[in-house]
Amino acid sequence: KENKVIEEEPDFSVGFPNANTSEEEIKKLSGLYKTEDDEGTSYYFRGAVENNYVKFADMVWRIVRINGDGTIRLLQNDGIGAYVINNYEEGEPKYTGYTYDNKLSCTQEQPCEVRYNSGEFSNESFGGLDSNIKIRLEMWYSKNLKEEDKYISYSSFCNDTSYGSGNEKEKFYYGANNRMNNSQPSLKCPIPKDSNDELRLYGGKYKLKIGLLSVDELNLIGITNNTNEKQAMNNYYIKNPDGYGWTMSPGFSNKIQGDNKYFRSNCKITCRFEIYDNDISIMGSQTYPVINLKSDVVVTGEGTESKPFVVNQ
Repeated sequence: KENKVIEEEPDFSVGFPNANTSEEEIKKLSGLYKTEDDEGTSYYFRGAVENNYVKFADMVWRIVRINGDGTIRLLQNDGIGAYVINNYEEGEPKYTGYTYDNKLSCTQEQPCEVRYNSGEFSNESFGGLDSNIKIRLEMWYSKNLKEEDKYISYSSFCNDTSYGSGNEKEKFYYGANNRMNNSQPSLKCPIPKDSNDELRLYGGKYKLKIGLLSVDELNLIGITNNTNEKQAMNNYYIKNPDGYGWTMSPGFSNKIQGDNKYFRSNCKITCRFEIYDNDISIMGSQTYPVINLKSDVVVTGEGTESKPFVVNQ
C-alpha cells in the first residue's frame, strides 16, 4: 500500500497518540513522515500504523523507516530475551560503548564496520571489546538469520557517546539526553567526543548487520518521556510483551555512584521512554533486534497484520 508523506511537523514533546488524541487526529496524523539522516532523506512511520508488517525468517517485524540509502529498517516484534547492556557496574564511561577500547574512533567519515562471514562476526579493523548486548544480538543472528544473510544490509547504527551539556565531576551526560530533554530527535549520529573535544574510543557510528533502535527513533515513532501523559500504548506499533526494551542510546555515566544508565522503552502501563540502570545484579531489559533489508529486495503483500509484506526468495 502506498503511503502519502505527511508534511506537518510533529510536536515531539507530546506523545502521539495519547489519551487526549481524537480518532480523527489519529487517522490524520498517523503514517509516514520524513527527516534527514546521515545518508540522505529518511522516511519513518509514526503513530497508529497498521501497514508496516513484514514476515521475514518466519518472524514478524515492523518497518521503522526507509533509511537515506534506501535500505529498510525492521524491528523484531517479539524480543529475544532480557539482557544487560554490559557486564560492568563501575560507572566507567567506556562501558556505555557498543564496543570499547577501540583502536579507532567510530565516526561518520569512518564508521566502525562489523562484518559477518561464515557464521562469525568480526571487528578486527578497529579492534575493541564487545559489549554484552552486542554479543547476545550477534549470537541470535548467527542462530536465526544466517540463512537470510544475503538479504540483510550493513547499515548505520548510532551508539551516541558524544558528551552533552550539564556534566558534573565524574558524571557525564550523553548527546541523546540533551536531545530528549529538548524534544529534538535526530537521525544524524554525532561525532563521539567528550567535553574537551577529545575523540572517544568507545561507541559512535557503526555499520552493522544487527543492532538496536536509538531513543531518537522511539521519539520519532511518537513515544516521549512524559510520565504524566496517558499515552495509548495499544496504538503504537511497538509492542513490548515484557513492557521494556533497550535502545542503543546511553543517558549518562556516574563514576561516583558506579553506574551507567541507558534509555529504554517502557510500555508496561503507558508507553514512554526512560533512563534505566545497566545493573548486572538484575535480569536486564528485553532486547528487540533491528536489521536492515537491502534496498533491492522484492516483496509481495500489503503490509497489514493479516497480509504482511514477504520477501521474495
